[in-house]
Amino acid sequence: MKCLLNTVITVAGLVFVVLSPVGAVTLDEVGELIHEAPVVDGTNKHVGQLGDRVVVVTFFASWCPPCRIEFRHLNDLVRRIPPDQLTVIGINQFEAWGGKENPARMTRFLADTKPQFALIKGSERLRLSFGDIERIPTVVVLDKDGQE
Repeated sequence: MKCLLNTVITVAGLVFVVLSPVGAVTLDEVGELIHEAPVVDGTNKHVGQLGDRVVVVTFFASWCPPCRIEFRHLNDLVRRIPPDQLTVIGINQFEAWGGKENPARMTRFLADTKPQFALIKGSERLRLSFGDIERIPTVVVLDKDGQE
């Protein structure tokens, strides 16, 4: 029952976030920033090709409980949809929220969630490029033409 409730809450949150306008983001506008961003320490997946496929971008932090659940669903998407049709990117934003950066927490998060997609470090420019992201998790879905 608890798992079902968590899934319902996660899906409801994703629907809310996906249906909420973030700021008319396009891949052309943010592609260079995404490719220039450093990967999250402890990961080995790099951002691949972005064009001609759906791109799902999630903003996350290791201290965020809903992000753990979301990663499980995103890993499932990556397993089910071929890489020539989908790219998933996690942007680590607000990691040091409250001034408390904790590398051990990130290590535990990565061990627990085992992300099957690229994780990059967020920046103020990336956050603003996606429409002034203010909360996590926030998901942005871009179609094959790079439009939100």
